[in-house]
Amino acid sequence: MKNSKRFVGNFVIASAIAGIVLLATGIVVHACTDGATATEVSFTQAWQPCDLNLIDQLWQGWGVTDDSWNPAGISDACNEALPFAKVMNAIALIGGAPTVPGIFHQRGDYYLESRANQTPYHADVYLRFIENNGPGVEALSEAGDHTDLDCPIFNYPGVATPNPGNPNAEMLAERSAVLVHEMWHHWQNANGYDSSHMDGPRGSCHAGAGACDWFYPHAPGSALPDGTTSDQLGSLNKTNVVNGVGLYFHSPYQIMAEFEGDVAIYGPAFIPFAIRQEAQNVGNYHLSTNFVNGAGFTIGNPVPFP
Repeated sequence: MKNSKRFVGNFVIASAIAGIVLLATGIVVHACTDGATATEVSFTQAWQPCDLNLIDQLWQGWGVTDDSWNPAGISDACNEALPFAKVMNAIALIGGAPTVPGIFHQRGDYYLESRANQTPYHADVYLRFIENNGPGVEALSEAGDHTDLDCPIFNYPGVATPNPGNPNAEMLAERSAVLVHEMWHHWQNANGYDSSHMDGPRGSCHAGAGACDWFYPHAPGSALPDGTTSDQLGSLNKTNVVNGVGLYFHSPYQIMAEFEGDVAIYGPAFIPFAIRQEAQNVGNYHLSTNFVNGAGFTIGNPVPFP
């Protein structure tokens, strides 16, 4: 995310988190500006709240295993006021992406792409909690094996829409999209592409240093040269580059905006409508702010909410 010019498994049994809780006894749990918004709480209640079997799977599959999470709530894994549980919520929202035809990409592709390990998209990495990488920095993906997640995507209460220099962009939809965005940097690295952002302001990008990308337009469900469509499972991991021109390609800000659009317009019924509205708001912010050549559309227009 902002200023990220540096490029930057098997599931475990239920006793894993319980063991961590025992080992972490006595650790003072306090990180960032902690607290849970009503939207965060509503989502926690919507998906199997405090299911330690499921949390074990997410903990391992998304590499939230570094000891940096000790003061960030790993010993209180069901407390959505703390960063660890907020990451679990963000992953669960990715798992709630739609599966219907006519979307940008399938749930399974977002799910596999955003995983830290056991994925065809990139080498194994892990997520690390960092309290401060600089003002407004939400996350950084370093060259190699990890992604840092910073306080601006966890701070309470946050604001309705992120804006340049805002240190409190705590929103569930943004946090999920940040995971999708950052893991795409690892995809770029794995496939030999330049993983840096451009500096702004530049062209139609109104963001600052290290926060501008190109947008490579494609319609939801668009046809690909191999006879498949972009909304079929596996199509996110494909490219169509001709003479150096990305006819079907994705930048990190683009994939997060497409994810937001899919969740906002086609999110399944169990996702609270307030979260779909968050996805629309933050997706439209990125579409209007982070692309040098402009995206040319906004979420909800011309496709309305169903």
